[in-house]
Amino acid sequence: MKAVELKAYREAKVIDAGLKVQVLAREERCARELEDALSSLGSIHHAVRCYRGSHPLHEINGSLPDVVVLEVGDCHEDCIDDIRQFVEAHGRSCEVFVTVPDADLSLVKQLVRSGVRDVLSQPVNKQDLAIALSSAVARQGLASDTKITKRGDVIAFMSTRGNTGGSLLAVNMAYQLAERFGKKTVLVDLDIQFGTVASELDLEPDGGLLEALHNPERVDSVFLNSLVTRHGSGMAVLPSPGDLGYYEQVDALAVSRLISVLAETYEHVVINLPVCLNEAIEQVFSLSHPAYLVTEDTLSALRNLRMMLQRLPARGIPLAHLEIIHYRIDKKLKDISDGDLQTLLGDVPLHMVRGDYRMTALAANAGKAVSELYPGAELVKDIHAIAADVSGTRHREEPRKRGGLRAYFAKQHKDDSTG
Repeated sequence: MKAVELKAYREAKVIDAGLKVQVLAREERCARELEDALSSLGSIHHAVRCYRGSHPLHEINGSLPDVVVLEVGDCHEDCIDDIRQFVEAHGRSCEVFVTVPDADLSLVKQLVRSGVRDVLSQPVNKQDLAIALSSAVARQGLASDTKITKRGDVIAFMSTRGNTGGSLLAVNMAYQLAERFGKKTVLVDLDIQFGTVASELDLEPDGGLLEALHNPERVDSVFLNSLVTRHGSGMAVLPSPGDLGYYEQVDALAVSRLISVLAETYEHVVINLPVCLNEAIEQVFSLSHPAYLVTEDTLSALRNLRMMLQRLPARGIPLAHLEIIHYRIDKKLKDISDGDLQTLLGDVPLHMVRGDYRMTALAANAGKAVSELYPGAELVKDIHAIAADVSGTRHREEPRKRGGLRAYFAKQHKDDSTG
């Protein structure tokens, strides 16, 4: 999508959403600029007023808006503390944007760490404001794209570091749902540059995914049906292009549109994510339930997992959306004690998948899902059990095994001791 078309699309989505915006300005000039910009964006419900105290966010009365645009003056420290407290209390339902004249890098870092979503330069113009607010619309699910009356499950996989099995598990989860459980399933590889879904399934990437992301205004079920590749298992696939050429960062609204239309068409939308965080990836997390974080018991992977578990709730993604998959290749390899793992991860739902490097390498080289080549393997049985949970087909006499990490690692400790 051309830059001018993307700006128009964002602006249209902001207008359609009926966003509620509260502006708190220190200077009359800034208040007028924001009033003019918001008024030009159509049906946004906004209120603009000037404040004089050092704790302006405390002055918000009544129901919270969706977004607060706050002008920060000279009292930086007081305002930063004010923002931090407000975000901790209301960050999931109300986002804070800041505008500040002559902000230096140090101040911007402080503002972002306090929970500010974005820092807008002055004078604030309509285009910059529309871009910022469109991101808020996507995250909060206010756009018409995310208002789905009947939708399938959105399931995302992200590795906590490279080569810990995220892509493998996404491929085999989608395969199991489609082939074993007969569910209408689509697999989307959002790892645009390094995604391996196409090669793992011996498919030819044709650019359909980028076509959809670059043209969100065209995305509907008919358009997407013409873009997906069909796999022998019955699942549809939108593979990444597998191209290291330059591409613009994927837009959060475009991702929201793509997933929402897919969820209206398919029972399960399985997404492979790159090892990174940005607004588009956070949008996938907010739409996914569950989102699986795939880790191993090495210090580097667990360090990244801890960062994710701290970061995502601060960005409005509840821990209730997250589950952990412990992808364990070598039972003897442990860089951290069980007690430390319990402290680190708490009671987030956990699944164990017993990996097999040789088996997965052979399957990848053959362009086949591990589930297809080795249906009786321990790895496949573990994935099958998770897929049964997701598909809702686990027998009632087999309760879902998703207890806290304390129970899991207690069992592991017992097994290791008796083995």
